[in-house]
Amino acid sequence: MPGADLLATVGDRRISTITGPQPAFAGHIFGTFASSDEVYAWYEAELSRLGWSKDRAFGRSTVELENREYCRPGSGARFRLAIKDKDRAFREELYKGRDYVTVFDARLMAVPMNAPCP
Repeated sequence: MPGADLLATVGDRRISTITGPQPAFAGHIFGTFASSDEVYAWYEAELSRLGWSKDRAFGRSTVELENREYCRPGSGARFRLAIKDKDRAFREELYKGRDYVTVFDARLMAVPMNAPCP
């Protein structure tokens, strides 16, 4: 998103946990002075232009205020956009003294190539 600051790079390979398998993922944490509505509007316009559709989100973490997921048939990936509770999600040092309006996590997650997509 134009004007957003890259705060961290995140990612991991596919792992198995007590709750079941977790997909491989790669993404970034960003801070911006834009509202969460502006973040969603920008990403939804770009994702739509690239052939991605809004899909249902599968729940959120305890430090997320909201999230949305997107899919593209045959891509083998889902795109997840999560607005974080900036006061609880990360240590203050991550923000480097900036008081961001919105902190968000944008990531691609691996899914089977034949995963359903509306």
